[in-house]
Amino acid sequence: MRYSGLLAVVLVLVSFAAAQDKLKAPKVEEPKLDKELAEIVGKLKSKELKVKLAAIEALAAMGEKAEPAAQYLCNAMMDSNVKVATASLEAIEKVKPELYKPLKMVCLDATAQVQVDGLRQLQVLGEAALPAFALLHLRFKTCLEKDNISDRDWLSLYVQDSRGIDLVQGSHKKISEFYNTALLAINPESTELHAALRWCASSKNYSNRGKANAIRELAKQYDGDKDKLKTLLPLLKSGLADSKMQIFSITTLGQLQGVSRDFLPTLKKLKLATAQDVREAAEKAVELIEQDK
Repeated sequence: MRYSGLLAVVLVLVSFAAAQDKLKAPKVEEPKLDKELAEIVGKLKSKELKVKLAAIEALAAMGEKAEPAAQYLCNAMMDSNVKVATASLEAIEKVKPELYKPLKMVCLDATAQVQVDGLRQLQVLGEAALPAFALLHLRFKTCLEKDNISDRDWLSLYVQDSRGIDLVQGSHKKISEFYNTALLAINPESTELHAALRWCASSKNYSNRGKANAIRELAKQYDGDKDKLKTLLPLLKSGLADSKMQIFSITTLGQLQGVSRDFLPTLKKLKLATAQDVREAAEKAVELIEQDK
């Protein structure tokens, strides 16, 4: 195997997420395959490891002639067996070479900046990276749910820089934002992205950071559409009652300005809150809303 066991574990994390019902990869239209490719691809569904690996090896041996099957190799990178996952990535190098380097950067490297660079390369590829859409979409949802920093540091950082959350150690934006941008470039007509964001923003998501990330992304997509922005208000109302989501919800209500005018009485009460950071956030939010006549 080309990669060390430590790096290969990263791929296992993706397959572990795929096993969870709430993080199922989206269905993507299957490409048309000739008889030979269809027969080989069919073996990727086998329960026998040696059959799967033989199918992957066969596709790799065909090189770029097997390009229509690239989507199945990308999907196999989500397999629960690390041998299948890593062999599939290696096969991508032969079958669809332009996908290999960025996928290797995104899926194998533990360094955030390298992952971001890989996502930027996939964004440039656009629809040529469509075979990897389901894989990247799954990683995007996982990214929205989880974070590399604590709730306390993350929430305070958000208030400091409402234009875009930066990691505590690093100057780039959240990786989830780069996933979102890349996925939109790859499949701009996808309804799966919006569905993923709505799910992550809902009470079904146990992660407060995930909810906040999703709400921010939805707010950006809904910018200028007051009716759609209003659909975020129930989510923010729930956040006001959650100590870990309160400052984020207050800040976001302020940014929505006139759309959240009905929340002024609540926000004015929060100006008298015991916690100084809550009072300051509420004062700023009230100011922004009242400015928007």
